[in-house]
Amino acid sequence: MTLNEAITEEETVLAFMVISYNVNEKGLKKINKMIKKGAVDFGYLLDSLIDEDMYRSVDGSPNPPNPEEFTTLRNAFVYNFIVEDYTGKQYPMQIYVEYFTSAESL
Repeated sequence: MTLNEAITEEETVLAFMVISYNVNEKGLKKINKMIKKGAVDFGYLLDSLIDEDMYRSVDGSPNPPNPEEFTTLRNAFVYNFIVEDYTGKQYPMQIYVEYFTSAESL
């Protein structure tokens, strides 16, 4: 999932966009082929998946914000995984990345 928010100086969210990605069967097969010795490089995994490997849904504000009306752009990325070991036991995992960009630099 990715989240983008335009935030005002008063820390009010002026506009947002959320994109949710779910890997489909084709993408899952591709990921399983990447696993070598019980591991996969996360960056390689992200670079290898394409739109055809996922279902995507988009939600958010109806109109893009005026860049002169907000001071900060917040970007958050959440990756949820369920890893299964050789015995069939499942382990939920999550990677969360967040950063902020000044509107002046956009």
